[in-house]
Amino acid sequence: MRLFGIAAIVALVVFVAGCASEPETTYVDPGEVRIYGPEFTSYDMQQCAATMVDSLLADNALGRRIKEQFPSSRPVVEIMPVANKTLRIFDLKPMTDAIESRLVRAGRFEISRRDKRGVLIDTMVEDMDSPFTSEGDGAKLQSHVVSDYILTGTLVEERNISGRDFDTYYKLTMELVNRRNGLVDWSGEKELRKITRRALIGK
Repeated sequence: MRLFGIAAIVALVVFVAGCASEPETTYVDPGEVRIYGPEFTSYDMQQCAATMVDSLLADNALGRRIKEQFPSSRPVVEIMPVANKTLRIFDLKPMTDAIESRLVRAGRFEISRRDKRGVLIDTMVEDMDSPFTSEGDGAKLQSHVVSDYILTGTLVEERNISGRDFDTYYKLTMELVNRRNGLVDWSGEKELRKITRRALIGK
C-alpha cells in the first residue's frame, strides 16, 4: 500500500508538471513592435516596405517622367524578389509581397512579379494548347511578359562588437530602372540599426 501511495503521488506530480508546461497562445497586433534580438523581423520587413513604397509614390520627379512617357496609360512595373545579401539565410518574400500589395493599392502602376511570372506563363501555354482557345489568343502571351520598369531591391547587413554591445546594421536599397533607356528613374534607401547588450557572466 505504501508503494502504491508513493507511485500515485509521483504520477500526480508528473501530471501537474505536464499541465503546467503547456504553451499558451494569444493573438497580438501584427504591427506591434517586438524586438527579439538583432535579427531582421517581420516588423522590420513591414517598415521597409512602407518606407520604400511611400518614397517611390512621393517622388515628384518620377511622377513627371511617368506623365511624359505614359500620358494615357499606367506603366507596367516588374517587381524582382528582394535579394538577401545579409549574413544569414532567411526568406524576404513577405517583404516583396508587402511592396507589391502597397503598389497595387496605390493604383498608379500595373504590377508584374518576376518570381510569379514563370507559373503564369506555364498556365498560359497550357491554355494555348486547349482546343477551346482561339488562334488570336497567342499574341496575349507576349503582352504579359513586357514591362516598362523593373523594381529591384537588396538587403545588406553589417555587424560589429564593442565590449558588451552587439551592433547590427541593415540597409535596404531599391531602384526603379526604366527599361526603355536603362536609366534609374528612382532609388530609395531604408536603414535599420539594432544594439544588443549582452549580459555579464553570472548575471
